[in-house]
Amino acid sequence: MIDRLKRHEIQVLRRAGHTRAEVATLSEVSLGTVPRVEAEAAVTTASSSADA
Repeated sequence: MIDRLKRHEIQVLRRAGHTRAEVATLSEVSLGTVPRVEAEAAVTTASSSADA
């Protein structure tokens, strides 16, 4: 499972213009994870209580 901060990192890197491959390498996740995280709502808080 990928935590909220890692999801935020992926979203920020993509918004900054990095390719999916670059994001996967920089954030140390699989290439398939990047588009999945992109499809999710933007992370707005680091609190895990927001998941509940």
